[in-house]
Order: sequence, then C-alpha cells, then structure tokens
Amino acid sequence: MKSASRLLAAALLAGLALRLCLLLVPTAPFATKVTEPTGDSPEYLRLATNLVLRRTFSQDSTPPFRPDLLRTPVYPIFLAIPLLLTPGSSLLTPHSSFLALAVALQLLLALAIIWLTWRLGLELGLAPGTASFAALLVALSPNLIFYSIKLTTEMLFVSLLLVTLVLVNRFRLFHRRQELIAAGVSCSLLILTRPIAVFLPLLIALYILWLGTSGKTGTAPLQAETGTVPGNRTGLCEGTVPISGFVRNWQSGVRNSALLLACTSVVLAPWVIRNGRVGGSYTLSTAFDYNVSEYSAALTLAAARLMPVDEARESLAAEAQARYGPLDENDQALYWTEMATVGRQQVMARPLLAARIHAAGSIGGLVMPLSIRVLRVFSGQDPLAGATGYPHVAQRTIQLVARGKIGQAIALIWNERVARIPGPALAILTYAILFHITLLVSCVIGLSLRRSRNLLWLLLPILYFVLTTGPVSEARFRVPIEPLLCLFAAVAFTRVPRPTSHSPHYSSHLP
Repeated sequence: MKSASRLLAAALLAGLALRLCLLLVPTAPFATKVTEPTGDSPEYLRLATNLVLRRTFSQDSTPPFRPDLLRTPVYPIFLAIPLLLTPGSSLLTPHSSFLALAVALQLLLALAIIWLTWRLGLELGLAPGTASFAALLVALSPNLIFYSIKLTTEMLFVSLLLVTLVLVNRFRLFHRRQELIAAGVSCSLLILTRPIAVFLPLLIALYILWLGTSGKTGTAPLQAETGTVPGNRTGLCEGTVPISGFVRNWQSGVRNSALLLACTSVVLAPWVIRNGRVGGSYTLSTAFDYNVSEYSAALTLAAARLMPVDEARESLAAEAQARYGPLDENDQALYWTEMATVGRQQVMARPLLAARIHAAGSIGGLVMPLSIRVLRVFSGQDPLAGATGYPHVAQRTIQLVARGKIGQAIALIWNERVARIPGPALAILTYAILFHITLLVSCVIGLSLRRSRNLLWLLLPILYFVLTTGPVSEARFRVPIEPLLCLFAAVAFTRVPRPTSHSPHYSSHLP
C-alpha cells in the first residue's frame, strides 16, 4: 500500500513538473504556447471577456454584440474566473497575469485528472498499485501534457467526464440514486463544455437500463454471475429468474434511466431556451451543422471531385446560395442550417465514401500520437511555415486514406509537418510515438485479460468519443479517452488480485 501511495505521489509530482517545464522552456512566448495554434482559444477569450465586461455571450469586439450560438457556456465561464481576478486584461491582448492564472487553474485540473484516474481505477476494483500506475501513465502522456497548458476545453472536459464515470460506477456498485442524479448534472455540464457529448447521457441511460434488467446493479435481487436470487427458496433451478423479478428489474431500470436523462435535460433546458430566444433556433449549439458542412460534407465532396478542401467548402457555399439566395453569416442559426442541409445531401449522395472518410478520421484521431502543429508552436515556429499548398494536412490525409493511398498520406504528413521541425521537437515526437504505440498495444493486451472485466463498460465512452470525432481528426480529440486507455494499459503492466467479496462488482479497496 505504501509503494502504491508513493507511486501516486510520484505521478502527481511528475505531472506537474513536466507541464511546468513545457511552460518555462524559452522556445516560444508564453502567450503563444497557451493560445496557439488552435483557433478555439481566441474565441473562448472573447466570450469570457464579453461575459465579464458586457454581461453578454458574444464573440464580437464591437457593437452590436451578436449572441453566439456556436460555443457553449461552461468553459467561457471557467475563463471568466481568472479574468475577474485580473481586471487589466483586454479583449484582444489578455494580460499576462490573466493567462498565468488561467493556466494555473488548468494545471490544477490536470492534477485532478491524474487523481481521478487513480480513484476510478480503485472503484473499478483495481489494486492500488495498478490504479497508481494508470495515474502515472496519465502524468507521462505527451498528448495530455501539451493540452494541459492550452486554453481549450480539454482539461475541464476530461475532469467532468471522469467525475461522471466515477458517479455512474458508484451507482453501478451501490444503486444509490443521489449519485445517479449527480451523474446527470455532471453529464449536462459535460455537454455545455463541448456539445460532442450530447448523446453520451443516452448511451449511459441505455447501459443503466441494461444493468437494471439484468440485475447487475449493486445489491439488486439478481446476481450477475449466476442469475439466481439470494436466499431463493422457491425451488427454481439455477440460472432461472422469476417473471415478477424480471418485471421489477425492468421497471427499476426504466425509472433510473429516465431519472438520469431528466436531470441532464433540466440543466440543459435554459441554454436551449436562450438560443431559441436570441437566435431563433432551439438548439444546443450550431456546432453540429457547422461540422457537417465544414468537415463531413466538405471532405466527402473534395474526395469525390479530387479538389482541395477549401474549394469544396466554397462549392458548398455557392450551392447553398443558389438554392436559398444570399447567405447571411450574421444569422448563425439560419446560415449553418442552410449550409448543413446542402452538406447532408452531398454526404447522402455518396454514403460509402462518406463512411470511409468518417472511419479514416476516427482511426486517425485514435492513432495520431501528438499534433505536430502544437509541437511546431512549442518550438517557436509558425505552424504552417514551409507548407506547399495543403494547409489542411489532416483533412487531406483523411481523403488519401479513404481512397486507399496510405503511402501518399504518410509522405504528405512527413513533407508538410515532420520534415521541418527542429531536433528537440523531433525528440518529443519520437517519445510521443513510442508512448502511444506502447499505450495502444498494452490496451489490447489489457482488454484480453479476464481481470479487466470490471473495466469493460468503459468501452462505451471510449468507442463513443472515437466514433463521434469522425473527420475532425486530431490528437487533441483523443484527450477525453486517454485516462481510460491508461487504465486498460495498467492492467496489462501489473497483476490485479481478484475481488474478495461475494458481490462480483465489489472492490475491496473502496472506503
């Protein structure tokens, strides 16, 4: 136990030290490191500034301050906290003290992620040493290290995701509805941080329904491994379940699933109503239509016509204008609805090609070790310096992979990204590649081991975030599932004793 505690402490210290080194090494200005090359950071900074100074959720720097429907509010509110404490910051040039405080809060979230990974591992029945080793892997993950210092949603999003999974797992173990209610609220905050999680509560609700009907929730009447009723004196053969017991379990599963979805919906409802009132569309975010138009449809059209992605986007805009008349980009709801309508038709006209592109993007996001653009910024380079005609390298790579041209895809990445980065950054990239290969191989091994059976339900969020990423392919979008991958990898690296309680889901390491 002492060695496991020391390993957890080492993970926390290593995680903090590596992230501070990344910030303090004088390869690029501090502000550049934390806000580039992602385009999201400036948008979140503008939203946070307008929240603090003008009490409005808008990206505009001058009147009329049009309501923003693309972004959701939780992360801008998070950034508003350090902004309130550093009034010297301005809209376009945030004060260095604000950036330092914002990054400090994200470093605290990064440490929380390491601790939550350890906590989730314990509550899933892993030995303390295994859970601590998973936390160490999280601390050493280059992808998580780099995005810990970026002013993007990743650290807050992963923290909320892990909290949600801990709460769902506790409900799975103990069948306490207060934890289910808390999980619903956590799910809603997760969605209001990044809309990509919008269908995750439905997936969890289906899992809870299955738990209820199969009798695998905590001390429910039916035992998961035998299907018998404890203290059964009815004379039924082992493996049989009374009809009345099945009905009760089914009703309980439906009630619990509905409770989770209701708690999530109650928190989401005010934001949807706000969007309807100020933007004319009762939607959570225009991000869905934006992604259909800018990524799925554009990449499908570009691959079909063998054209650059930018030209495909221009073609979609021209088609939408021909159908609907002049497009008003100031009306976000209507603009992206019209663009997405045209985009969906392009996708539906080529379903197999669109499916290949989506699959290639999902796989790319899973196997990509680290964003090379982020590495180039860290090295003090322009992330697009030396590009020879393909600024959308990730999207162009997806097109080539979808068409089976793997060699050309590798050559494109090498020529446009890898060949021009300096030696130290290349060393970091090499470490990232080795770490990620080891992580994925260890995950496969861990999945094949019987002692990881209590972790198998984590495949639901893993597969969810892999598949929903799609053509928006970047290592950044793998960040939410890396702590979960580290748990499976830790099982492969260490030995886990079997649970000692009579309950198949009980962990002897729980308090």
